[in-house]
Amino acid sequence: MKNNSRMMNFITVLTVILIVFVNGKVASATSIELTHEQKEAYYKQYENIIEKVKEEYPEAILKVVSFNDFAEEDWIEPEKFEQFAIDRAKLTFDKEQEPTPFFGGSTSKMKSKSSNVNSVSSTVNIAGSFNTQLDKVNDRQSFAGINDISSKATSGIWTQTGYSASLNDSARTYVIDVAGIYTSNGIVSSHNLLVY
Repeated sequence: MKNNSRMMNFITVLTVILIVFVNGKVASATSIELTHEQKEAYYKQYENIIEKVKEEYPEAILKVVSFNDFAEEDWIEPEKFEQFAIDRAKLTFDKEQEPTPFFGGSTSKMKSKSSNVNSVSSTVNIAGSFNTQLDKVNDRQSFAGINDISSKATSGIWTQTGYSASLNDSARTYVIDVAGIYTSNGIVSSHNLLVY
């Protein structure tokens, strides 16, 4: 009887260990371990995939992260990489989230632009600092200039490359086009985010 109990405990412990081991493998199944030669072969496939996707989506500006900058977690099966590349080609930051209220002296504001492609959400927060002045003719505040426009992604890497702005509505609103480069999943893409 004692041996049966020990055997059952052993089987239970072994089962738990196997479940933990298998679940650990499943959780990290998105990235794979590759030799240097395998990585070189995958990288060539990734480059070919990007070229193919750019032919299908000519408006998309895509490239593969340089081989030396490729993160370990980004080495994935080429089929999955192709899906990421297609999703990135379709990525548009067109959903504007509710703006946050003005800060302090009504000269700073933040807005967010987001996108959701195949359950992958990407958001870029855009912050602006502005000069205002009293429009004595209309007895109201109006914009006099921009101190700074900055932006940051909530995931991946967003590098702002510039912005352009134009005043509208008798200097009561700005239309701002923020340009940047978004890097995620081994793919680099260029985007313009339009905020009002």
